[in-house]
Amino acid sequence: MGKRFGLRASITLVASLLGGAAAASPAADQVRATLEAKYPGSPLGTVAESPVPGIFEVVWGKNLVYVEQTGRYFLFGNLYDMVGRADLTSPRRAELTKVAVDTLPMQDAFARVIGKGERKVALFTDPDCPYCQRLEQAFAQVGNVTIYTFLFPLDSLHPNANLVARKIWCAGESERGAAYDAYMARGAQPDNAGQCDNPVARNVELGRKLNIQGTPYLIGMDGSTKPGALAPADLDAWLNASNRVKAAQ
Repeated sequence: MGKRFGLRASITLVASLLGGAAAASPAADQVRATLEAKYPGSPLGTVAESPVPGIFEVVWGKNLVYVEQTGRYFLFGNLYDMVGRADLTSPRRAELTKVAVDTLPMQDAFARVIGKGERKVALFTDPDCPYCQRLEQAFAQVGNVTIYTFLFPLDSLHPNANLVARKIWCAGESERGAAYDAYMARGAQPDNAGQCDNPVARNVELGRKLNIQGTPYLIGMDGSTKPGALAPADLDAWLNASNRVKAAQ
């Protein structure tokens, strides 16, 4: 991806765990009070008991972590129920990263239609990100998608991307999709100075608010999110799921 995502260790707890959602309790309230005292100003969200005795699930900003009652020791990773053969963390993390799609400022994106365009997705993309270029190839293969494209240059990694993003937008409303496709496929920059009124700075700020740390970053119509370049088969399945489209039999 265009920017490194934090490595998440898979912490496998081999135990007979009782599956199910984390639960609020007086003990969890006490752990929350402890965390607030130990780490004032931290982005502390909900605190609840996990299925493991003595371990609590904590929403920490956009992250999901596990902590014991003293608040000293943290586990970063996935919690597994080895009896039920279930990953207990990933579904919870997916809920935390969901986006209210109807709040996205679509006027700051441009639409590209491949095939019938029946499936829809929002894409945050950096023109100089090689993984974004790879994802474009996957889009071309799976087809039948409308891509609402938010230009999201990562200046720290790609110093020229901000100018390219502005040039693509300044190509004009009817030409933005073609300009983007040409740059991603051949590196052909639009013939303008990138000085028009454009949403690039707003998109960067929006991405920060959504905790988007790298590109490409997909947001489905059901609010689900998917970072990184997907293989065509995986992209096709995810588009179907996020648009609630029944896969072909």
